[in-house]
Order: sequence, then structure tokens, then C-alpha cells
Amino acid sequence: MATSVAANELDTLSRQLSVQFRRNIRLITCETALEYCRRCIAVAADGLGEKKPLSEIAGMITCQMSELMGHSHWYCVFGKRYGSSITHEKGYYIFFEIDQFTVMVFRHTEDCEKSET
Repeated sequence: MATSVAANELDTLSRQLSVQFRRNIRLITCETALEYCRRCIAVAADGLGEKKPLSEIAGMITCQMSELMGHSHWYCVFGKRYGSSITHEKGYYIFFEIDQFTVMVFRHTEDCEKSET
């Protein structure tokens, strides 16, 4: 399980991904391995490029995380404006901006304990 990534690493990766995907990307918080952040952003960038509905892109991100991490109970909030107050499992949280959208990806502990123990 990864710990939070340092701010300077997030800034560096944000700049690299902005160039790679030709989008304005800002990683705010990453409590997973950086590769998982990259994959989430790649899915988001591809979905936006294909003009998919935001709910579909969110679903694609949760499916990608389930495949990568080998377990389900991932959630994704993808939108322009929203407030949030969530509980997530430590080490399983990604928060980033892509263009004018904010994206929150997380795994919830309670759901995992009920079905994966």
C-alpha cells in the first residue's frame, strides 16, 4: 500500500501528464502508486477526447482500478462542481483536476470488509 505522494512529485507528474495528454492536469492528492494515478488520468483524458458522458468516464475509471488492483469497491466522482465528504480506505485515494473537471477516485473500507473478508 502506498502512502501519500509528496507535493513536488505531484507537481512534476502533473506537468508531464499535461504535456503527454495535451490537457490541463493537476494532481492534488495521490495515496496510491503513481502508476495508478497515471492510468486514471489516461482513462479520463481518453474519455474526454472521445466526448463520452462524464458518468461513463467515471465508470471506466472504476473498472480500470478494479482490474489494476484486483478488487472492487472503487468509486469515482467526476464533474465540474460538487461538494464532498467521504470516508476512504487509507492508501486508496486519488484526487485530480483535468481541464475544467475535478475527479475523485477512492476505495471504501466498509464495503470491502463486508464482502472481501
